[in-house]
Amino acid sequence: MHSDLIIGAGIAYAPGSLPEAPHWLEWWRAQPKGEPKFVTHDLNPDSLNYYDYTTREWFKLPSSTGRPVAVGPYVDLGGINVSIITLCVPAPTAQGTHVLGCDLPLVKLEKVFLRALQIREPAVVLLGPNGRVIASNNARIATGTLLAPEDIEQAEASLDITAGQPSRLPWKLISLGQ
Repeated sequence: MHSDLIIGAGIAYAPGSLPEAPHWLEWWRAQPKGEPKFVTHDLNPDSLNYYDYTTREWFKLPSSTGRPVAVGPYVDLGGINVSIITLCVPAPTAQGTHVLGCDLPLVKLEKVFLRALQIREPAVVLLGPNGRVIASNNARIATGTLLAPEDIEQAEASLDITAGQPSRLPWKLISLGQ
């Protein structure tokens, strides 16, 4: 977690896999200076603040499909109040399928994307499976927003990054007309 591209990471254990706790989420958040900090979650089902990670898309999809997932972009209201993407992979064990994940701030991911593409015509958009823009090299197409129908109509080329490989994230790279 020493890269500022990853701001949080951890493991969500399969329910019932640990004898001492029916649910357990081991999550660490990067700190501006110093070692990562453990993030506590209320895992008591009788509590008003109960965090049932097993119902979250980032846990449900990889544990049920056995495939990696990219969730977001979304605002992490329970943690750091910034737009993030959560990347997760299943980790099957004899005790059940745990989920390993990490949080990437959208602003940092966008910087990597822009550095790689620079400003080129036509516009290029990295699109998540929920239709939200992960990154774009066009100032009019804002990161985190839904790609507008008029932009979808201008798509000249669309490359499914998954390309038939289930181990890849379900993103699309779209080239828009001028």
